[in-house]
Amino acid sequence: MEAVDLARETVARELGVEADAFAVQKVEAVEWRDTSLGCPKKGMSYAPVIVPGYRVVLEHEGRAHDVHIGGGRAVRCESSSPRATVSADTALAAARAAGRAREDLARRLGVTTATVKVRRLKWATWPDASLGCAEPNTTYPQVETEGLLVELEVAGKTHEYHAAGERVVPCPGSNF
Repeated sequence: MEAVDLARETVARELGVEADAFAVQKVEAVEWRDTSLGCPKKGMSYAPVIVPGYRVVLEHEGRAHDVHIGGGRAVRCESSSPRATVSADTALAAARAAGRAREDLARRLGVTTATVKVRRLKWATWPDASLGCAEPNTTYPQVETEGLLVELEVAGKTHEYHAAGERVVPCPGSNF
């Protein structure tokens, strides 16, 4: 697989070892939410576009190496968590997603957005492109999708939305 080869070559070059010295621990298809490939560096700005790619975890001498692939390049993440650092772009994307969810809920309930309170924002990874809110009789790409869980409250009732990129969807069970 090209992604594994690229991951091995990238880490081997950085560490000065042979590429075949790495054991593959995990390979998963993902959609990165910006061009940082889930590994933002402080002080850098990234285009907020969905980048299809892979997360490859390699092991060498008892140490795991997390490598993110996308757009023809590989990035070795210093942290094992792709969301360990929140860039300004990522924070802005979260605020926009919450705003779109608030507007949608206010429209559905016939209330003002001022009455819709954000209770919780949490980064999440869903097993497919349905964002965990699958519509009946609809097929979704089977690719792990990172995004945001948005929990809203109106008049004591909780409503849940899931977001990824520009998509914001209400989840079944939200009482509209």
